[in-house]
Amino acid sequence: MIYKRLFVCICLCCLGLSCSTANKQDVRNYAKGLDYLSEETIKVPIDFRSEGRYKIIRNTNATPYIQEVGALTDVEKFNGKLVFTDTRNQRLFITDENFSFLDSLGRKGRGPDEFLKVQGIMESNGLLFVNDVGNGRSVLYEALDKKGEVEEVHFNSYALTAAATDNYFFIPTDTNDEFLLDVYASEYPLRKVRSVMPRILPYGVQPMALNHIKTSTSEGDNVYVVYDGLPYIFSFTEEFELRWVIELVGEHMEEFYTGASKYKGVTKMVRVLFNDLASNDQFLYISISGVIYCIDLEDFEVTGAWLLQSKDGQQGFGAEYIRIHSPYLYIYNGLNERSGRIKIQRNGSLANEFELIN
Repeated sequence: MIYKRLFVCICLCCLGLSCSTANKQDVRNYAKGLDYLSEETIKVPIDFRSEGRYKIIRNTNATPYIQEVGALTDVEKFNGKLVFTDTRNQRLFITDENFSFLDSLGRKGRGPDEFLKVQGIMESNGLLFVNDVGNGRSVLYEALDKKGEVEEVHFNSYALTAAATDNYFFIPTDTNDEFLLDVYASEYPLRKVRSVMPRILPYGVQPMALNHIKTSTSEGDNVYVVYDGLPYIFSFTEEFELRWVIELVGEHMEEFYTGASKYKGVTKMVRVLFNDLASNDQFLYISISGVIYCIDLEDFEVTGAWLLQSKDGQQGFGAEYIRIHSPYLYIYNGLNERSGRIKIQRNGSLANEFELIN
């Protein structure tokens, strides 16, 4: 009897070890179950080496960033003006298109007309959607004054980015939810239409960053979504019909998937995360580890990779946030408080406002 029990215990232990080993896997294996990856992906070669591979952008005569703003995180065009979010002062700064200061809205706090962490701002259908992550709420404006406030929306979101088409708002939601992106019709009153983009990792196997997504929309109402930690870029119509999937590949890609993970069930972690992405009808710009890559959407090739440098040419800074409002690509780094703008030419190169250095 004792030997039988011992035998059973040994078998159970072996079974447990084998199951534990089987459950541990590269995080990319979890993504293979996505319906979005059932289609053949478009492989785009990209070189992630950081030495001697990037052209550096040095600001020569571009309009300087707004001095009054503490930490830029987003910009939106609204009624002919530019609206910036400032996560240090918790305010909205309003300028004309030449960055001349016009007005500001809000202050830090939890009360009416106050923001605790304003991050994520979108315009759609004549409405300005301001996402206050700290208070877990958002505010809709019809005009850039307090009288224009039309609705306060409460939801559980930790979105660092948000996007909009002419008809919808796309808001990343809580990473514990089954689906990570909520879609709202851009009309008053605000109405949620659907939730999309499933979690990558199941409950109990939860590196939080790998359940974060970022989203962007182009001028042609195409929607782009990325998961932090995965080398895929998903493109949808605004009705969320899949258009294509890009997989970033390259001989140096694997070095970002090596090393043991501290998270349960995951043996390999991705150490390169998407900072942000922005697009127009011709080019898709992605920021990874502070470097901006430009992907031509016609032939799906990387046409440029740029690392920004401060105006004095001494210290580089990453492109933490990027936005396109034609004809400019706006680049921000909320941590270093340096910002600039790049004029986009038809061939995807940079205008004379910045000097390229090989």
